Amino acid sequence: MKGTPGPWYAHQYYDPKTLWMVTNNPYPDARASCVRDFSELASDIVEADARLIAAAPALLEAIEKETADHKPSVATGLPCKCFLCDAKRRARA
Repeated sequence: MKGTPGPWYAHQYYDPKTLWMVTNNPYPDARASCVRDFSELASDIVEADARLIAAAPALLEAIEKETADHKPSVATGLPCKCFLCDAKRRARA
């Protein structure tokens, strides 16, 4: 899978109204790969977006565990088309 490996953490920096960052380090002042800098977004959505993105690796892991036994259709050979399997495919794209 491409991208910064999880887990990810949402940290509030400097200006509490605007600057949230999602990093791969649990310590806010340590060096880390910045997954997303939210400084350009409106303050009312910044924290919620940062926390949701930080949860993405854990959410994908939960989906993968839940769909581990989902198999392709016996009749068509096509992949499972349930909502969770579709979400897993979109997350990996």
